[in-house]
Amino acid sequence: MDTVLLVSDRDNWSEPFARLLTDQFPVKITFAGSSAEGREFLNVETYALVLILAPLKTDSGLYLARKAAQTDSGVILACPATYLSQYEEKLSEEGIFLFGMDRGRRMFLDAARLMFSLHRRLLKARKPETSRYQDQIREIRAVDRAKCLLIQYQQMTEKEAHHYIERRAMDRRCGKKEIAEEILRIYDLE
Repeated sequence: MDTVLLVSDRDNWSEPFARLLTDQFPVKITFAGSSAEGREFLNVETYALVLILAPLKTDSGLYLARKAAQTDSGVILACPATYLSQYEEKLSEEGIFLFGMDRGRRMFLDAARLMFSLHRRLLKARKPETSRYQDQIREIRAVDRAKCLLIQYQQMTEKEAHHYIERRAMDRRCGKKEIAEEILRIYDLE
């Protein structure tokens, strides 16, 4: 189930949008009554969609929209038609979908679908990068642990232990992680 952060300080605006989203999508909606509250929610959780109904009584909502656009969330800034040109100038290249409230239900649902899709794509794009870094961290940890064991049991220096692991990896045409895991198996048994 996707999560939505709906930011509005006017109940008469937020309720129709919330009803429309829950009728069309399996979503859980979190309501924020101000930009400050919205920023607090963004610091704690990741949302599939951040919907800002602007302008807010305390500010325009632009700063919050920009902050949300720095996350994996799809962002829609919805405003009355009179504000569109003013906001469009400021948000044209920010990756934020600007929605005029006069454009109708169908267009809003299409925009929401697009933002949910964008959110999923961003999450998938980051997964390989994250797993690659996690693999590198695991390799570094294994090699470091293996070097510590070589230092402890074979009385090697850190430099000698490092050279030993690299040389074995080159000789056997495998990765340093494989050699490190082999060393860990040998010495962890004692």
